[in-house]
Amino acid sequence: MILVDDKASADMVIEVRMGALSTDERTMYLGTPQLQLPAVPGVATTGIPLPSLNIFKRTEIKAVAKFAATGYDAKTGEMVVATEPQLGYSEKVDWVILFLLSWTNSDHL
Repeated sequence: MILVDDKASADMVIEVRMGALSTDERTMYLGTPQLQLPAVPGVATTGIPLPSLNIFKRTEIKAVAKFAATGYDAKTGEMVVATEPQLGYSEKVDWVILFLLSWTNSDHL
């Protein structure tokens, strides 16, 4: 198979369709969020960041992707091949307990 730049010299045209491509993120925590202390003249020109202090934190990220392709003859426009939609899902959960203990659960390697 050789890829060409224009449709006139092609034997077949492949169109790839995307039905879904999204992520959803949810965070639940008990503690204080990251804070920015105001600047102090003569000491710091910018604010001083304070890190978040989490007694408990759970961040869940879910993702989904859906793709399909159709191939048709470049000269006649007749459909040659069509794929079934291909779906992909992924999930990742990050945990933090008592400021220091953290781990991740994930469905990918």
